[in-house]
Amino acid sequence: MELSLPGVYGTIENLGNIKPEYQVAIEVVAGSKLQAIIVENDYVAEECINYLRKNKIGTAIFLPLNRIRARELRITDKDVLKMQGVHGLALELVKFDNKYRNAFAHVYGNTIVADNIESCRKLGIGRARMVTLEGDLIERGGAMIGGYRKNIINLVKNRNRVFP
Repeated sequence: MELSLPGVYGTIENLGNIKPEYQVAIEVVAGSKLQAIIVENDYVAEECINYLRKNKIGTAIFLPLNRIRARELRITDKDVLKMQGVHGLALELVKFDNKYRNAFAHVYGNTIVADNIESCRKLGIGRARMVTLEGDLIERGGAMIGGYRKNIINLVKNRNRVFP
C-alpha cells in the first residue's frame, strides 16, 4: 500500500463501511481477508507478490478484480433471509464502491447475519453459512466457531470507516 502502485486500491477493511451493530459479525466473516488487498487485475497482484518476495517483506492476500469470483447464496436458500432473527446477507450490510463488488462478494457473499446461535439453529445448521451479531460463525458444513472474544474492543476501536 505504501508504494502507491497504480491498480492497488486498498484493503477490504479500509474500503468498506459497516454499521456499528454489525461490525463484529462482519469482521468475523472476513477473517484474514479483512486485510486482503483489492487490486485491478492479476498482473498487479503478481507485481505486488514479486515485490514482497524480492524485499522479503512477507505475504499478503490479493483480490484481483478481473479474476476474483463471488460466493453467492444458493437460490434454494434465499428464503432463509426472510426468517425471524435474520438481518440479511453480510454483503448487504457492508457499504462499498460498486467497483469492488466482486471482491466484497467473494469475502462476504454467501454468509447470513443472524441474531444469535439459537436463531441459526432455527434456520438450520448446515443450511447456509451464518454469523451471529456476537461473532459466532456457523459454517455450511456444520462446524460452529465461537465463544468469548477477549479482544472484541480491538474490532471496534477507532474505526473511521464505521457508519455514524
